[in-house]
Amino acid sequence: MLLSVMTKLDGRYLKSRERADLKAYIGTIRNRRTAYDEIRRKALPVAEGVIAEQRKRYPDFAKIRPQGFEKGTRDIHSLTNIAANMMLQEATEFYDSMFTEWYRTILKAVHMSPQFLQDTFKSWQVQLEVNLTADTHALLRPYVQHLTDFLLNVPVPVKDETGRRLAQIPASV
Repeated sequence: MLLSVMTKLDGRYLKSRERADLKAYIGTIRNRRTAYDEIRRKALPVAEGVIAEQRKRYPDFAKIRPQGFEKGTRDIHSLTNIAANMMLQEATEFYDSMFTEWYRTILKAVHMSPQFLQDTFKSWQVQLEVNLTADTHALLRPYVQHLTDFLLNVPVPVKDETGRRLAQIPASV
């Protein structure tokens, strides 16, 4: 929010609507900061929960990509941090230009099936809801949805490197 407003000013004073938007944003800073701190503490458990579910759902994935789950943990952790930063700053455009487009390019290159990506992002959303308080989740949800919609917009790869998908996740592995 602040970045967007400040870059649009270009030496002029804020218009009344911009002042109102800025005032509304400033009124939410304390809640956003509290949520941000909670998300930082929970980002790793969220990522580990997503990967644990994917390990069960895609039992052959580790054979195809031996470091895939470890990299996935790192990537989901990073994605959670990006969503938290977006929420704190109320800024999607800035992150889309700096991170989201770049990350979508990576997703295009790794030959994951669309179903694998959908399962991953769905699990991410569920893990966030389970691990975060309702207030924090409510603040974060629009940014997670934005990232999900943006990053799932990738073409079907020529080669699927995810392995078979189990229709039902086993209760234990």
